[in-house]
Amino acid sequence: MEKHVYLVRHGQSDSNVDGVYRGRDAVLTDTGREQARIVAERIERIGVKALITSKFPRAVTHGGFFKMLVGSMIFREEFSKERAIL
Repeated sequence: MEKHVYLVRHGQSDSNVDGVYRGRDAVLTDTGREQARIVAERIERIGVKALITSKFPRAVTHGGFFKMLVGSMIFREEFSKERAIL
């Protein structure tokens, strides 16, 4: 059976809008939630069975749209978190 991996970045966050780095505390904006909904609809058509997301709130929120539409499993993993290079 052939398997595919799709990489999706979370939707727009408040940090993207105002340029203030918030690290893990950044949350999705209304635009970001709409982007997440659109991506979830596309993922539903593809037939994705599972999602791996970081534990950051913006990624979990984005993943929630996927779960609502597809009803699949979401795995929250530490390895997928971003790291700031300062």
